[in-house]
Amino acid sequence: MIRWILILPVFFQASFTGQFYLSAQAVNDECFQATLIGEGIHSIDTTQATTGTDPVPVDTCPGTALGEVLFDVWYSFEVPESGLMTITTCDTVNFDTDVIVYSGTCDNLSPLACHGDSPSCLVQGTGNSWNTVLADVPVTSGETLLIRIGGYGNQDFGNGTFELSLAPPPPPPPPSIPHDECPAARPANVGLNPLETTGGSTSPEPYSSITGCNALGQMHADVWFRWVSPEDGVIHLRTCEIVDFDTDLVVYTGECNDLSQRACSGDEPSCTLSGT
Repeated sequence: MIRWILILPVFFQASFTGQFYLSAQAVNDECFQATLIGEGIHSIDTTQATTGTDPVPVDTCPGTALGEVLFDVWYSFEVPESGLMTITTCDTVNFDTDVIVYSGTCDNLSPLACHGDSPSCLVQGTGNSWNTVLADVPVTSGETLLIRIGGYGNQDFGNGTFELSLAPPPPPPPPSIPHDECPAARPANVGLNPLETTGGSTSPEPYSSITGCNALGQMHADVWFRWVSPEDGVIHLRTCEIVDFDTDLVVYTGECNDLSQRACSGDEPSCTLSGT
């Protein structure tokens, strides 16, 4: 006798009423998921982000009110040309932001710069200066940077936009001047002598207007000349109409470690700048 067992599927149906919430982790929640960006304005949303385990480099930016970088998200930026990078969240993000920039890779991060609160940088929709301007970070063409943006405290998550901009690098400093200090004073000749003070430093040697100077200034960015008188007489020094900045002149005798001021001059009537 053959016995059959009949299996009948039984379906149970249940109904639910109310609201259902589906959450998804932020797509750039971790360093290895960093969103590639360029210059311009970019969206940010940390409402579904978790807090990363990478340490916060507080020693890199002391005094900037950098917080805990909670609910952080990540971006990567391939630097197109060397310059100065600025990232700002001023009045475009609705929570208190922290910003960190790293070089290296996710498993070997090296913090370059970071910032918390910036003066007059408002949280969107508030009067609180808690948002961030991370300004003038030197960057090099071809390098890839990792940018981490999070919140200061436990309630600091939200959304908005931030801007990344790149400015040209500053011009190189002018070349040093050989006769910038007294021991390296340049020999002067009777007649015209070339004068260039761009790049000069301000020497520490004392000077005073008590010897009858008129409107002697600060002797800023000064240079030095040495002249040996071939005979007794009177020396005339003038920069009228041949120099393009407001000059001060001081004359000393003696050696650099034992100077004695003999004369000085600032402004003189009818002695104009070159080109004015």
